[in-house]
Amino acid sequence: MTAAAKAIVTREEFARIQRDAATGMARDHRLLEAARDVLARADSHRWLHQNTWMGEPVLNLPQDMFALQDIIWRTRPDLDDELGARGAGECCSTRPCWRCLAAAR
Repeated sequence: MTAAAKAIVTREEFARIQRDAATGMARDHRLLEAARDVLARADSHRWLHQNTWMGEPVLNLPQDMFALQDIIWRTRPDLDDELGARGAGECCSTRPCWRCLAAAR
């Protein structure tokens, strides 16, 4: 969809667009190779260690944090068991999601 062709879509249409885009990205081997190269080069600059959530260090990439909250929201588990935490950053980043789930139950 081009910038000129943007339109309001339903939630179902949006989900289909997301799936189609994700499928296309997964099939784009040049993109995957370039992404791996970026991650490897960024690691030499401690990219993973540059992220914080509300001032707390988080050893996750921002996209991973978005994915984690999406998994929590979709699966709606009763328990969160975080292992190997170095600080409270990830717990702080998922807490709002847990509060929304509690309110929705």
